[in-house]
Amino acid sequence: SNVEKGFQRIDSPNHPHLDSLISVMQTFSEWHQEAKNNGESNQFVPETTYQDICWLVFGTFGLSKYYLAEDKRYQMAQDRHGSDVCENHFANIKNRNSNPTKLDADNSCAKSTNTRSNLF
Repeated sequence: SNVEKGFQRIDSPNHPHLDSLISVMQTFSEWHQEAKNNGESNQFVPETTYQDICWLVFGTFGLSKYYLAEDKRYQMAQDRHGSDVCENHFANIKNRNSNPTKLDADNSCAKSTNTRSNLF
């Protein structure tokens, strides 16, 4: 199970996973700068991957600080923050109707959004 693997949802603006995320980004940033300074950019992950890592950390950190409360009444389901969720969402709309009108797509979106509205 995810709990056995150490998975925890971020449930407060001061959750320890946020510190870990910042640490990961700092490590990548230092590596990025070192590779750049030594003319070894080809020894680093692709620039777009590095930017994705930075935006992932900034986004998760920002959402946590802005939306979550110390009383832990809300939780962030990090597994819903990837493009797979978006792709799956639009595939579900298309599966209901292979050639949806705007109204059909809006109705499908409303139904699926209502289903997932408990967590963000």
